[in-house]
Amino acid sequence: MNLRPPNATVSEEERQQVYNEDLPGLSVSELYAEMFRTGRIVARYPRRFIWRGLTPITVRRWGDERIEACRALLGGRPAQRRQGPVRAWVH
Repeated sequence: MNLRPPNATVSEEERQQVYNEDLPGLSVSELYAEMFRTGRIVARYPRRFIWRGLTPITVRRWGDERIEACRALLGGRPAQRRQGPVRAWVH
């Protein structure tokens, strides 16, 4: 697992990551894994810059956009809360 911000000049794969173009081809489990990886990158390098063309953006902003894009592809499903066991009424 590569925990560094993507660089669009390195490869086509990293260019797609910078512009979030790689996300539509991922499965549900891969989207969750990508959200986790992106969160770790943001926690490690929050103030570094990623260049989109001639425009620099912070890794934090890129991460927020990427996680929101993942959530949109997942259908915006909120995490389901698990309820404890139901107790029987005793009189």
